[in-house]
Amino acid sequence: MADLFAAGWRTIDQLDALVGGYCWVERHLFELTGEWASAGDSGQPWDAELRVFFAAASLHHADVAARWSERLAVRADVVRDALVVPPSGPLTDQLSALDHAGPGFTRLSGLVRAYLPCLVQAYSRHLAGADPASEAPAMAVLGPACRSGSEEVARGQALFDEGVQRGWFVGLVG
Repeated sequence: MADLFAAGWRTIDQLDALVGGYCWVERHLFELTGEWASAGDSGQPWDAELRVFFAAASLHHADVAARWSERLAVRADVVRDALVVPPSGPLTDQLSALDHAGPGFTRLSGLVRAYLPCLVQAYSRHLAGADPASEAPAMAVLGPACRSGSEEVARGQALFDEGVQRGWFVGLVG
């Protein structure tokens, strides 16, 4: 995917690959954060706060996934669902690592300190190089997704910092 972020014109197939990849990532984040909200870390002092954070994150990613889905190609020779595949590169590799994250504080850290900043950067790079004449529908999702993703990172980082300050993660965080 990284090669496709360069400024300039993209083919319809290149744009389809980006939108389908983004849709897959956001759907996966919706499922993953929803699972985390449901599972929680019962008995841990951070359980309630993390459940609320992950539930809100799940709703956010469901919304972004739906907006990407609405922008999948509509052409006679294209099966829209076939476009929704894992993108190659770090967005998928890092998301796979989150699938296997340990307790809630590890999940939170991986999501807001590593994964989401990478995703926001990818969205920002695409937005910066997008051609308004041919990519206006994608740009309509990229801008709000950058803002809401950055806000999610800030909320999650604040929660993580609060947990460190409260001593929740003593001996667990280096």
